[in-house]
Amino acid sequence: MWYHSQCQNLNKSEANLITKSDTVNKGVKWFCVGCLPSLVIQNSNQQGSKLSTESKLDQITLSIQSLNEKIEHQATKLEEHEKSYAEVLKVNSDNIRKTLNVNTNTQTILQKTLDISDAESRKLNAILYGYNIICLTETHIDSTVNNRTLIDRGDLIFYRKDRNINGGGVLIAINEQLQPKLIKLPETEDEIIFVRIKDCISIGRYYRPHQGRPIVSFIDSINYVFNKYPQDHILIVGDMNFPGFDWKQGIIKPNTQYKLLHQQFQSFLDENNLLQIINDSTHVLGNTLDLICTTNPSEINAEIITPGISDHYIITAEIQLSQSNKRVHMQPKKLYQKVDIDLFQELLFPTQAKLSVMHNVEEMWELFTEQLINAVNKTVPVKIIHKANEEEPLWFNKEARKLVNKHRKTYNLFKKTSNPFYLKRYKEERRLDDTLIYTPVNFHADKQRFQATY
Repeated sequence: MWYHSQCQNLNKSEANLITKSDTVNKGVKWFCVGCLPSLVIQNSNQQGSKLSTESKLDQITLSIQSLNEKIEHQATKLEEHEKSYAEVLKVNSDNIRKTLNVNTNTQTILQKTLDISDAESRKLNAILYGYNIICLTETHIDSTVNNRTLIDRGDLIFYRKDRNINGGGVLIAINEQLQPKLIKLPETEDEIIFVRIKDCISIGRYYRPHQGRPIVSFIDSINYVFNKYPQDHILIVGDMNFPGFDWKQGIIKPNTQYKLLHQQFQSFLDENNLLQIINDSTHVLGNTLDLICTTNPSEINAEIITPGISDHYIITAEIQLSQSNKRVHMQPKKLYQKVDIDLFQELLFPTQAKLSVMHNVEEMWELFTEQLINAVNKTVPVKIIHKANEEEPLWFNKEARKLVNKHRKTYNLFKKTSNPFYLKRYKEERRLDDTLIYTPVNFHADKQRFQATY
């Protein structure tokens, strides 16, 4: 260890001796520990260049301490990163495991859903492929949907009235062997279509989306079919949305909404000798919404298939196609006393202006009669009058028919109101009038018994 001569109080000769010793160890400069001189290190490489570094000892110490602190800090951060990375890996592994479990559960649920769908499809196809007439409501389709995507049967002819893919729509698909023909109804916003089969049965499909919707245009469409094909069996099926009827008891339930519409519908059925034959629930809420109204109930056997793929039940029916029992002898009667006079005048008013500029009498007469008939058809209601059937017995004369009609009206009043007064009245009428009805029966029997034969 070396010291400055002045720091150690050395004389000149002692200091020179130390200097001489420096020539022996070239490249080394000794420093005084007392005054902390600068450290100078010289090193010569093969090319003779020199590298020197100068620093204070305390600065070197501080640098080393700072470097150690940084190394420790970086080691701590690295340890934290390694720990957080391990935790992330663990969390990711757990998430991947959970995702795999969810996917497995989803696949299981999806497979079950597909199995159920396949079963329902097979059930539906068993129904669809087993019948010659298929009627649907609320089809939720438009013109972009092909018939074959609905029911893949080549023997069916389809008749549709679509609303849109969001709701509504009616469809009738009929086996071509039944010779179906579409009946073109007057323009109406109602979702209703009519198809005629075998030139003897007119089948209508109707959807009434809300129980408060008026039924005037519906009645007009039915009357149009009655007038055009008076000898046909009429069959009207569909979701008619009259939940207020209790068809088993033949009454309107108390506190029914839109009671007047229910009464109007019942009157329409009575006036046209239509009988509604579905008495049980056709909806999951317990209401009888899907109806079958027919003029020949004895030729239809209906059955309800409980829940399918909808909240409505499926109704199946068998129809006897017996042309010998066709509905015959009907004629429309216009009720002129119930004419809508304001609409009648409104429809004829433009005709006056047209006639004033015409000069040909025949053309004027043709225009007048055409407009008059059109106005009458649109403003005068029509009632179907049922004439006597040729197959009725000879003893069932006009008087007997009047009595039977009187009994029927009284009984219908009892069905509508459930008032026991009408039931009592009905029984009394039957008791008093039976003798009048059976008098012609006995007379006819006697006539046949004693009629001479040759």
